[in-house]
Amino acid sequence: MSLHTTVADQLETAFEKRRGISRLEIRDNLAQIHISQLDGNLADARLEVLKLVADANFSIDFVKLTPSGFSFLVDGSMATQLDDLLKQGGVHFSIAPRQSIVLVTAVNMRDEEGLLARVVSLAIATGAPIAHLADMHDQLLVVTDHDGARTIADRLKQLMEEQLEG
Repeated sequence: MSLHTTVADQLETAFEKRRGISRLEIRDNLAQIHISQLDGNLADARLEVLKLVADANFSIDFVKLTPSGFSFLVDGSMATQLDDLLKQGGVHFSIAPRQSIVLVTAVNMRDEEGLLARVVSLAIATGAPIAHLADMHDQLLVVTDHDGARTIADRLKQLMEEQLEG
């Protein structure tokens, strides 16, 4: 047996995380705000709305640009106050309450061949409404509604069990 084969065949050491999905988390009680139909210079109009929100001390997350505005997530308990603020500001918007984020953690998710595609395909196949996807080197975030988050997480748990068996 060559040295290369011996090293390659060793089991993972205790400090290494297992390949594949290692953790699932659901973050609930969010609302998605979609700002649209902004007039004039789109960049300036976006900044004006963001300044309005910032000046009122709202914390926002998951900002995504859209063709006529942008969207973001806020703590669901703040949605009514934000609704009032945006109405007073004359902003065209919609609010989707009861949103959640499914966080899927896997070591080097982007480098693990096919893993990201498999997770996204699985999430889509559940039929849950997916508002946004975002990825980092070790996480995929899926923004969906409250029920969709549970549906996606349940299916991903099945995938994790299959990983352990295989």
